[in-house]
Amino acid sequence: MGIFVERPASPALWNLCRRIQDNVAPGSPVQNLIRRDIRKIAVSDHTDMLLRGVDRYGVMRAPLAESTLANKKRGPGPSLIPRGMMSRFITHFEAVWESDIGQGVMFLVCRYRDILSKPSLGFRAKVKANPKHKGMDPHALDSEGKRLKHDGSPQPFVQYHMTGARKPGTSWVLPRRDTGGITPKGWAAIKARWATFPDDVRRMGGGRL
Repeated sequence: MGIFVERPASPALWNLCRRIQDNVAPGSPVQNLIRRDIRKIAVSDHTDMLLRGVDRYGVMRAPLAESTLANKKRGPGPSLIPRGMMSRFITHFEAVWESDIGQGVMFLVCRYRDILSKPSLGFRAKVKANPKHKGMDPHALDSEGKRLKHDGSPQPFVQYHMTGARKPGTSWVLPRRDTGGITPKGWAAIKARWATFPDDVRRMGGGRL
């Protein structure tokens, strides 16, 4: 026969557990604070990565071709950000927290927004003739499932920098310059901030008493 010993419940311990539960719940001040700080680290790390000329792994990005450097229309900045802080790889980068309602999980999404190629002269002529003409869907496929040759309308191109690209039949090569992630330096900052999370829970009040 088992022997059971019952002890009276501790109101102080019960209240402490409830405060901890409330302080780590989604939408609590503690959660909002750490999400804000992690997002700031991710954005700062992205800018620092581009300015230092490294990729997401902290490795120096491929050098620019002589023909690129000789382009008088190009700004003086490093690869991907020829105009420094005004370049689209910085101004069109965003980091937002999104939630998976079904799983009750929040995750930080980092992405480039609306970075498109310049429209061709032919496409601009079409728009001038017909202002309602918006161009072809960049993901459009023909009846055989092959990607259609675009009509000169603005197209996304960031993915080619992330993976590298070649132009068939030519010697043209676009080196891989993958900036689609957080650098080791950024991860170290995030881990350091996460290590202070228990202190935030203990420091910040606000639970049900």
